Amino acid sequence: APGLVRLPVPDLPDHSLQRTTLARARGLRSDSLALRLPFVEGQDWQVYQTFDGAHTHQGLWRHAVDFYPTPDGRSFLGQGLQLSDYLCYGAPVLSPVTGCVVQVCSELPDNPPGEVHPESRWGNYVLIAVDAHHYVMLAHLQQDSLQVVPGQAVAPGHPLARCGNSGRSPQPHLHVHLQSGPQLGAATRPWHFSHVLDSAQGTLHLDLQPRLGQTLCRPRLDRGLADALHFPVGRQFHYVWRGRTTRLEVQLDLLGQFWLRSDSGARVALIESAELLAAFDRQGPADPLLDLWILALGLTPFYTPGGSWNDRPPASLLGHHRWTPNLQSHYHRDLLSDGQWLQVGRHGTFSTRATLHPRLGCTQLELHGARGLMLGAQLHEVGLRADQGIPAWSLRPRASAETALA
Repeated sequence: APGLVRLPVPDLPDHSLQRTTLARARGLRSDSLALRLPFVEGQDWQVYQTFDGAHTHQGLWRHAVDFYPTPDGRSFLGQGLQLSDYLCYGAPVLSPVTGCVVQVCSELPDNPPGEVHPESRWGNYVLIAVDAHHYVMLAHLQQDSLQVVPGQAVAPGHPLARCGNSGRSPQPHLHVHLQSGPQLGAATRPWHFSHVLDSAQGTLHLDLQPRLGQTLCRPRLDRGLADALHFPVGRQFHYVWRGRTTRLEVQLDLLGQFWLRSDSGARVALIESAELLAAFDRQGPADPLLDLWILALGLTPFYTPGGSWNDRPPASLLGHHRWTPNLQSHYHRDLLSDGQWLQVGRHGTFSTRATLHPRLGCTQLELHGARGLMLGAQLHEVGLRADQGIPAWSLRPRASAETALA
């Protein structure tokens, strides 16, 4: 029924509300499939036509997006009389999903600028099956540029072809849509992009329905930042705060879920991918240090430049009642002159600051309110717990640079 959400794990209503709200804020939706941008990192492409577009995205084919790059407000150089004048002509087209190529077309010629092929709507294309009900179409590709064949498995970022001007396309551009079946012309379905940088705003989106005229970019990964927030089993962080020392340790349960657990018994579930660190499902007793860590770092993408992004952590992390609506948090990260990162989060009238070291992880945490600093914590030691032949080790931030970075 509309408005109802099927929960993978039954839970108390307040916990279910928090999980659902957080999942939606992070782009996890049951009514829309997430795609990645189908062009290379660092390139800005403008949305030429979006859902329910004025030109061709109507009726059965309403859920579609057209792209081309316009760095100076134009999609071409010179007079735009030749296909080679167009900035996206011949640009690599990448897979936006994990799936299997089921259909391709590559023999149609590219149209001269201003002309269209009246008998072929899609021109040269690649159709990728995600599952039995979701097929991704990338169309108007360059003649004889395909780099995949039917039956081939692909993943996000896999080269498919090059951008062209085939089919019903008056100028070079890339068409993307999601359809319900493998037949050409099948009805399209709702979808959205994830892990997208709005170049004009400098905002990172985990869930984005493109708007007309919006300039989007596939952000670059920062491997150093990913290393700084890598959480293997047994990793330990000892923080000093309010005259006491608290240990946070990474643990793995029998179901394969990673947790960051405090000495108090409070814990939070972690998901670490090549692109981000995400925390969810806070459990256990009150623990100001763990809650500060979750607020400051609970959603941290590993992209450069850092840009800004939003999240909706539970308001209960600030001591609010569980039924209080989730916070609207806004984050921004900058690279400091000493090679560390400063990540600042704003959560209503509160703010957090986290300093990230390339090898030591988070070395400093702060929570600020209207009257100033409310809680500060310094990393005293980071290490790994010994485990069946794996030796223990530890480092302290105040050790020499040679020791810390060895």
